[in-house]
Amino acid sequence: MHLVWWSVLGIGVSILAFLTGSCESLENEVSWTHNLQRTDLEPGSWQRRRLSAGGVGGEKAKYPVDLNHENFSKIISELDHQDVALLELYATWCPACRHFKPAYEKVGGFFDARVSSHGKKVFVARIDCANQANMKRVCDSFNIAGFPTVLFGTRQDFEQHHGEPVPGWSAEAIIRWVTSKTKTEYVEAAGDAQSGPEVTGEPPAPHDSAGARPPAEIAWTKSADLADIEAATVQGFDYIIASQTLLRQEGARRALHGWVRMLAATHPVSTCRRGSQQLALKFDEVWPDGSEVPAAALGRFRVCGRGGGIQPWRSCKGSRPDTRGYTCGVWSLLHATAAILPEDGGRAWMEAVTGYIGNFFQCAECSRHFLIRTKKQDSLDVATRRDAVLWLWRVHNEVNMRLEKVEREHGTGDPAMPKVQWPPAEVCADCRRKATDEWDEDRLYDFLLRFYGGPPPDKAPAIDKHLAAILEPMPSPPTRSTMQAKRAARRPLRNLRQQSPPRGRALSAAPPAAWS
Repeated sequence: MHLVWWSVLGIGVSILAFLTGSCESLENEVSWTHNLQRTDLEPGSWQRRRLSAGGVGGEKAKYPVDLNHENFSKIISELDHQDVALLELYATWCPACRHFKPAYEKVGGFFDARVSSHGKKVFVARIDCANQANMKRVCDSFNIAGFPTVLFGTRQDFEQHHGEPVPGWSAEAIIRWVTSKTKTEYVEAAGDAQSGPEVTGEPPAPHDSAGARPPAEIAWTKSADLADIEAATVQGFDYIIASQTLLRQEGARRALHGWVRMLAATHPVSTCRRGSQQLALKFDEVWPDGSEVPAAALGRFRVCGRGGGIQPWRSCKGSRPDTRGYTCGVWSLLHATAAILPEDGGRAWMEAVTGYIGNFFQCAECSRHFLIRTKKQDSLDVATRRDAVLWLWRVHNEVNMRLEKVEREHGTGDPAMPKVQWPPAEVCADCRRKATDEWDEDRLYDFLLRFYGGPPPDKAPAIDKHLAAILEPMPSPPTRSTMQAKRAARRPLRNLRQQSPPRGRALSAAPPAAWS
């Protein structure tokens, strides 16, 4: 009996010792973890930046780090003063940004695992400026009008929203430029030297197309989708209003005025047309001639009415979030406005579209290619509705042919909706001559008018005051001398208003002599 009790007591002591040791071990582990976190997360340490940038459980975050308006200042402020950074400003809808993405990710992968011989790092990040909050609070402060743009600088540079534009489109060129700029060799963090900026890796694989429709199963629509055209209109105006950089560009006022007048006359959605008409009538109040930027009232303007907002894409919806969408909607909008023109409205349409794309379409490469195309002779010859409709159709197919090759090379296209020469035979069997397979432009023109909602060729749209307005030439942009004269003419009035009239006497209503 005594033996049993002693045995039980011995077992109890052993268990107690085990539990006590385990608790001490656990306590020591918690203490060690706490000390590790406290040490590694001190302000300014590289580990803190990596965790803040997206590391989970101490894992190393991959470059480039995705920033936004909420974490931008915090993460930038935590860079060490000796480090430098690369920041890409891009837009998810921008085709050139999608094509550049694999190269920039190679740059991020290169600097992710390397430090300089002095321990310096190159922090690689990016921010999506298609997000309205990102644009207003971060992107626009860098005064960048086109995407993608890569900026280089120190922590202090980016805190002050400055940065030096980095030239080059390839990963090799960017890495070589940074290496030359910093006059530093970057070696692998483990200590293995890297002889040069060569970047290795497999070419980008095509995006996963699981669940995407094969091209043979494309359900072509029978007409343009008005909901997508409305969404592109709203989104386009939102981008303009969000960017003071766009609005401060030379020629921005004239370009916006011409575009609004065009939409007031030819927008296929009645609510958007009415909204554009209201803005066209009040444009000189919203943006007085000679003012650098429009009044705050433009920021409250809703081009498609208060009910109009950015809705999910329908016909323009891509099989993945980073394909089609806004660019598809803009093409549809341009085609539709051309189809609704008065018969002799081609020249006015060309001027309005050139101003809009050149000033406000922020895919830099897209805009540049488009403007180059508008300088060719067939562009200069556009005068009628037919000219405008067929010219845009030709240009759109030229762009599709070029992008099909680029998207195939970079794996950035939509596998469910590959770029084709439009319209395919499934949509318009009569648009090509059967004997030669060449385009029949008469039948093609009829088809385009039907598809985009324009009146038939023999029934031009009725000329109302808005259609008549676009046929009138736009006022010539003010020259430097005329703007100086206007300011000089307003100066006496300002001086006059600052003077208090003598008691008992009112100021004369007659204008000062400088006005006569």
